[in-house]
Amino acid sequence: MQRRTYLKTLAGVGALGAVGVGALSGNAAAMTVNIGAGDVNVGTNDEGEIDAVTIDPKFRVEWRNFDQTVAKIFYLVEAAVEDEDGRTPYEGGYLGDGFTPVFRATPWINASAPTGVSESAPGTTGHYELTVPLSQVLANDSRVSNADTSRPVPRPLDVFNNAGRPDYESVADGDYPAGSQASYLDGTSMGPASDAESMLVDTQGLPLVNNFPGANAGYYGAAGGVSQFRDTTEDEQKKETRVFLRYTFELQRPNGDPTTGAFSGFGIPASDFDSGNSRIVYPSGGLGNYDFEGNGYTASGLSYATLRNFADQHVGITVATTDFTVKVGNETSEVGVTGTSGTGAEAPST
Repeated sequence: MQRRTYLKTLAGVGALGAVGVGALSGNAAAMTVNIGAGDVNVGTNDEGEIDAVTIDPKFRVEWRNFDQTVAKIFYLVEAAVEDEDGRTPYEGGYLGDGFTPVFRATPWINASAPTGVSESAPGTTGHYELTVPLSQVLANDSRVSNADTSRPVPRPLDVFNNAGRPDYESVADGDYPAGSQASYLDGTSMGPASDAESMLVDTQGLPLVNNFPGANAGYYGAAGGVSQFRDTTEDEQKKETRVFLRYTFELQRPNGDPTTGAFSGFGIPASDFDSGNSRIVYPSGGLGNYDFEGNGYTASGLSYATLRNFADQHVGITVATTDFTVKVGNETSEVGVTGTSGTGAEAPST
């Protein structure tokens, strides 16, 4: 297994730097992820104060020379902000390791992609790419219902907003769709989004942000509030706040009936199909990959932390980080952008 990292950056107001992780070279099994320039927007209220920071990313995932079929791409977006003392999430001390999940999804690769997605057939070599921003892809998905006008249409992801980070701790474990706060936040068992919406009734539940109405995709609230972006300096001075994003990608196997299921008709060997939920590719190791099942993990429900911890030991996992700075003055707000990345790394290089 051959892997190396490289970096591409794109500087400019309102654009998130492109991030590249991994390489496809030679005959080794390999995975690469490129996160393209994605819009970063700062929304303001009538008083000119920031009331939201949003992102709308694009990305391309490629894999090559596997001997197991890839049929699904799991991805997770997390966010964090430096605290009032200037500590970054990598220095610890608040909100666990500093990051809070914002959005996750697992698109299937079976010739059913909406407009705005370029994908190969499921296979041992292929790709999956958002050619337009994420919000446009979600809006084009047939599962999104526009008939119910009370539900929001897909839009850029709220990373920080007025509602702030949901008070997950205030909800009893039995009220979570999957049974517990821990499994909901670590991704091992979230339950369907339709169940999570029950916590939004009469605004008495969590202020979750449903960026994918009509589909049972996992979604969360914002990573935090906007008070840290409010300017308190004198005229001509600016307050600068650093925002961090972390992307996690996992390649998964097909599941279901090999002859009549969603992944039938592509010539996939029956041995590549999982009978239950899809597992990560190479769930039992091989080709130098970490053996999840041999070490007691459930390969069809790996937590976010487990994926990060073994990203540098498994070809089917990639973690990329990037950051940008929100600069706020008394007259205007702007976004300055820098980008960094690292496969399996918990901190960007500086």
